[in-house]
Amino acid sequence: MLRDDIVYYLRNREVFDGAKDASLEAYRTDLNKLLEYCEREGYTRSDQITERDLKEMIGQMASEGASGHTLRRMISTMRGYFSSLVRDGQMKEDPSEILSAVEDAAPFSRMPEDPLTQEQMDRLVEAAGQNRQLGTRDAAILGLLCGTGMRSSELLGLRLCDIEPVICYVTAAAGTQDERRIPFPGTLYPILEKYLRTKGSDFSNRNDILFRNRSHSPLSRQGLWKLVHNYGRRAGIEGNVTPDRIRYSVMVRLSESGADEEHICSIMGYHSVTALRAAMNKPGRG
Repeated sequence: MLRDDIVYYLRNREVFDGAKDASLEAYRTDLNKLLEYCEREGYTRSDQITERDLKEMIGQMASEGASGHTLRRMISTMRGYFSSLVRDGQMKEDPSEILSAVEDAAPFSRMPEDPLTQEQMDRLVEAAGQNRQLGTRDAAILGLLCGTGMRSSELLGLRLCDIEPVICYVTAAAGTQDERRIPFPGTLYPILEKYLRTKGSDFSNRNDILFRNRSHSPLSRQGLWKLVHNYGRRAGIEGNVTPDRIRYSVMVRLSESGADEEHICSIMGYHSVTALRAAMNKPGRG
């Protein structure tokens, strides 16, 4: 677990590296920021964190006014932390290798792309539906992302029992502190119903993972990002289309429709308005 990894790392820095109290406190402060970011994203393990996550986290700090010294220290802490996990065999790749300077934060000091319009999200789902081999699955995936704004990890963890297509609800993050029932548009019902009808024989029980790859293994995070990116290109959408961009677009759409921040928090899985504003890149408002 991520929290345990952090405790173990700090203990090693103290016992084996002889880190002083001031240094340990700095490491603890930086790693707590990493933990807060991961909790917002629904991550519980260190190996779920990607290069993009680290750059986005650093970028959020920069957009909120963190000094160059603070950013350099954070980058140094991340490199030390993840390199130790790789050395110990707990991770295969080091996502912090990409962090080399404060300038790395600049491209992520705001959301990297403009939010998608409703018309563009509709085109995404339509593009998936035109895929003869995996169209029913991919349309269901994109329909849920665009219709609910759930996190990548939440969508990948969905089980058959978490979907209630007839009443248009999905249970995200079941069994965790972020568990919530999210309504989705009625237009998504026939897409989900078709997927469940087509793939029904593939499920052995209602606890089976909902979305799988060609080999019938659970779809990976990398597989999901590649899927979304490819359909973004097929739909002719400018810029890089990612699950994060879709999630951000749903938040913007809810805000522009007049939904209050508490309601958006309940839909998106944030525990505070402050966390929501940070995710929407609105520094200074909370």
